[in-house]
Amino acid sequence: MSLAEEYERQNQWRNWDAYLNDLPVKQTDIILDMGCGTGQLSRLLAERCLQVIGIDQNPELLEIAKQNNQKDNVSFVNANLNDISRLDLPLADGIWCSFTAAYFTDFNNTLSKWLQLLKPGGWLALVEIDNLFGHHPLSSETEAHFKDHYKRLRDQHLYDFEMGSKLKDCVVSNGLAIILERNAHDEELAFNGPASNTVIAAWENRLDRMTGLQKALGYDQFQLIKDEFLNCLRDNRHECSATVKFIVAIKTPNLV
Repeated sequence: MSLAEEYERQNQWRNWDAYLNDLPVKQTDIILDMGCGTGQLSRLLAERCLQVIGIDQNPELLEIAKQNNQKDNVSFVNANLNDISRLDLPLADGIWCSFTAAYFTDFNNTLSKWLQLLKPGGWLALVEIDNLFGHHPLSSETEAHFKDHYKRLRDQHLYDFEMGSKLKDCVVSNGLAIILERNAHDEELAFNGPASNTVIAAWENRLDRMTGLQKALGYDQFQLIKDEFLNCLRDNRHECSATVKFIVAIKTPNLV
C-alpha cells in the first residue's frame, strides 16, 4: 500500500465534520490548507468557503489530490511549507493545518511565516497528535525505546512526536487569541479499549514505514517491540495517553 493510499484510508477514522463545524469559516473566505496531502480537507473546506489553496511538498500526494478534485474553487501548490514567501498567494481569511505541524520541530518560527499570509481578524486551526505511542500496557523498556525515538527524530529536526502539547504556546507566542482548545476523540490514534482489526492493520503499516526506528533497534528488537505494541492495542485493558489536540485561534486586528 502506497503512502497516499494509506493516508486516504485513514480519513475513515477522522471525524472531520466535528472539527470543521467549530471553525468560524464564512462563505466568502479564502483558506490555505497547509500540508494538504491528498486533499481530503481541502475539498471539505471548499464546501464552506469561496476558495481553498492546498499546499504540500510531496508531489505523490498532490497528484492524488489533483486526481480526486472535482471542485472549481480548489487548487493545489507543490512547495516547501517552511518557505512560502516565494509563492504568489493571496492573503487568507483562514489557515488550516492538520497533522503537519509536527514535521517542523521549530514550528513557532514556521507558524510566524504562515501568519504573514493571514489577514487581521483571520482564523487559524491546528490539529496535531501528542505522544503518538502513548498506549498502555507496555513494558518500561519498550516505552523507553519509543521515547528515545522521539528524541532522535526531534534532534535530527525530522519530527516532533510531542508537538501536540506545544501548539498552544506556539499560537500564543505569535500573538493570536485562542477561541477553542480541546482534545479530540480519534478511533485510530486516541481511544481506549481494544482496537478493531482495520485499526491494527493501519498501525502495523505505520510501524513498517518507520525505517529509522527499525534501523536504530535492529530487525529482531524492532519485531519484538512491534508485536508488543500491536498486542497492547488488542488488549481489553488498553488505555491511551496519546491525545489529538485541536486549537482554533484568531489573529487580532492589531497584529501585523
